[in-house]
Amino acid sequence: MEVRRRIELLVVMLLVGCSSSPPRQAERPVVAPPAVAPQPVLNADPAPAKPQPDQFLVHAKGGALELRARGSETKQLAKHADQALYDAALELVWLLDEGRLSVVDLRAGRAAPVPVAEGVPADRLAVARRDHQVDNEDGCDVPVTKLVWQAESTLEGYELPPEARITNHAWLRAQLERPLRGDHEVTDFEEPRVAMPKRVARCEDREQCGLGAAFGSTGLRLVKARDAMPGDCFHRACVLWDESTKSFAAPTGARVWGPAKPAMFGSCGVYRFDATGDAFLSSDQLCARDGECTKLAGQALGWLVPGGSVGQPGVLDD
Repeated sequence: MEVRRRIELLVVMLLVGCSSSPPRQAERPVVAPPAVAPQPVLNADPAPAKPQPDQFLVHAKGGALELRARGSETKQLAKHADQALYDAALELVWLLDEGRLSVVDLRAGRAAPVPVAEGVPADRLAVARRDHQVDNEDGCDVPVTKLVWQAESTLEGYELPPEARITNHAWLRAQLERPLRGDHEVTDFEEPRVAMPKRVARCEDREQCGLGAAFGSTGLRLVKARDAMPGDCFHRACVLWDESTKSFAAPTGARVWGPAKPAMFGSCGVYRFDATGDAFLSSDQLCARDGECTKLAGQALGWLVPGGSVGQPGVLDD
């Protein structure tokens, strides 16, 4: 009897122990991981800024390629170049510096020059793609080195050194079908001829004197007064003509109108007008349409948003 009671008690204790469970721990709230901000892509090119009508390019005296605007800060696009050649239609600037040819793509967000060739002689630079060509024409008969831009681009020139070679065919091929922007031909001199006094008009070819070209949208004409080639360079001089008053004035500077005289003679170009016609670039000057000019401390290459251009380069002959 006693043994039986002990067995029943043991069974009860075992049943109670099995039905017991450890205390349930409080559930922890699920916390989402903190949001991670997207990291910027290194070396990503920013979107190119839209060109402004008053922006223009200058090859500064120290050799830098600069983007300037009236009343704005100057932006340096390249530190140094011996030559700078601006192709406004393709929006490219070709730079030649100690034999290294590179190009700045103005349509790209990054302005860093892209190397293209090396061993290029310091001749006058030209770049030709099919029937489109730009060069640093200055009115002088001097050696020219030309980049012939095609599927297999080449360098052409007089007695090219053996080290002259294309180093970046990939970029040239990738940009071979780059679209042209508008028509940027320079307006040349043509008829009708303006009668000028024989004592001031001197041209080797008499038919050249008196030829004119529309001077932007000013309503004036740029008229050739001198044209000769006594050596390796053309010597030229031009004057403005106002048909409404039948009088002449200098292309730049404070304009005093009257009969043509050598004191009025200025460059025959090239004069590069902005898209609005309110200003033009001439050599190292930025000028308002009335002729008042500011020195640029460098050679003006052209406008980012170009207008018309007029004239012929040459040594100013006064």
